[in-house]
Amino acid sequence: MSSLNVDTIKNRAGTAGPTFGGNSTVDGNLTIDGVLTYNDVNNVDSVGLITARQGIVSQGTINITGSNNGVVSAGVVTASSFAGDGSALTGLAADKIFEGNTKAEVVDTGSNGHFLVETEAVEALRVDASQRLLLGTTSELASSVANKLQIASSFGARVVMGRNDTSVSAGDLISAFEFYGNDSNGTYEHCARILVEADLDHDTGDKPSRLAVYTTPDASATPVERLRVIRTGAVSIGHAGDPVGQVEVSSNDGLTISNATRTGGSGAQWRFIPHNGSGSATNLRVYEGVGATEVINITKDGKIGIGVAAPNQELHIHANGTSYLQFTDETSGTGASDGVLIGLDHPNTYIWGYEAGSFIVATNGTEKFRISSSGEIGIGGANYGTAGQVLTSGGSGSAPSWADVSAGISTSLGLHSPGTVTIGLSTSQHHEIRCQSAGTYTINCDGGTMGDSHSVVIVQPSSGTATIGFSTYFHFPSGLTPTFSAGGSKVDLVSFVVKTQGEAGIATVNLASAGLDYQV
Repeated sequence: MSSLNVDTIKNRAGTAGPTFGGNSTVDGNLTIDGVLTYNDVNNVDSVGLITARQGIVSQGTINITGSNNGVVSAGVVTASSFAGDGSALTGLAADKIFEGNTKAEVVDTGSNGHFLVETEAVEALRVDASQRLLLGTTSELASSVANKLQIASSFGARVVMGRNDTSVSAGDLISAFEFYGNDSNGTYEHCARILVEADLDHDTGDKPSRLAVYTTPDASATPVERLRVIRTGAVSIGHAGDPVGQVEVSSNDGLTISNATRTGGSGAQWRFIPHNGSGSATNLRVYEGVGATEVINITKDGKIGIGVAAPNQELHIHANGTSYLQFTDETSGTGASDGVLIGLDHPNTYIWGYEAGSFIVATNGTEKFRISSSGEIGIGGANYGTAGQVLTSGGSGSAPSWADVSAGISTSLGLHSPGTVTIGLSTSQHHEIRCQSAGTYTINCDGGTMGDSHSVVIVQPSSGTATIGFSTYFHFPSGLTPTFSAGGSKVDLVSFVVKTQGEAGIATVNLASAGLDYQV
């Protein structure tokens, strides 16, 4: 039988057991139904196993050495720390932490070591051998992508950032992306930032916000706000304030809008420069290519130049050839031969209508003049007069009108080309023939009343000389046609009296005389 050697056994009234004041040696088993407490003991030296049915609680260190010794507990082992490599711990892998279908694991493959986290048996996070953090994917998204953070999701990847605060005022930061980089001295400097801020005070269900983008200018390490999108969607570019209008650009270099094909010195662009650096307003310009020809210019005083850099009028169109302004509508079509052209084909001025309608001129809101598609002349509308009527002036302050030919001296005039020019003696008594160009002109006549006096003014062309002849119905006192002035828009006068009145089919015979250089 084993023995219990005790130097002193003390028993106190009311206590549940003895107190051992010295060393105690138990050669067999020691059974304790309650709690075994070690006071002021630094070490528990066990040659074999320590078995605890309920648990072991230690305020210090439990040091387990070797594979044949250990702590066996049916309950929980609690300690402030564990020392050793953990090889003697059972039920716990050294390279992973797991419970059920959720685990964190270190995987060392020798060439592709990585750390991973699974939730409910699905990998949620991985740090791969290239030190990339992969979320929602077990491998890099693309071989050419070297980004350290890569996120994949079957529903579209999202990064959610927020401010957990129930009291947010205008200007408070909600979330931010900050970008830093080393300078040539190795100093970590601020490069750029993207901020989300409260645009107004926040309230329940009311979160007005703005987005701001900052970049760092040259010779600086402090980012400056370059772009702001406020709560209304309006955009401010180039300054830190709220925009005026939907889009505001603040820059001495202005706003440039170019086409998608512009590269280097080619491609169209639209430039708006509000001032030249001194506060003086300048023009709105449209260029064909960078540094190329200016095609449209709107000046600071509202004049529009097309093809001209300095327009003289509110609309000034200039072209190297013919210069036309075209008007079309949905009925006329949009072709080159549709609508109306107004323009210059030097030296001629054109108002050219392609449509089968009238040319109408109105003043003071009332039509005054029209030319029909057939060439009729209307006064005050479609008032084309009757055959034989002439257009008569109404004098100052009155519109002209159609009137019958009255008795007395009447005048007929016209611009004629070389050839036979017939004057009507029955409709006019005074005739003016303007020779359009050099050549031979033969003056003929018809009608007339015996005894009537007539006169003919002949105007030479401005360039070249018109040769003037008369039909056989004219008889001059000398028997010969007189010699007339030569060119230079000079004017001659021929007067005559009807001697013999023609009958049906027979021309009138006239007695004529000539007055030369009537103009001078």
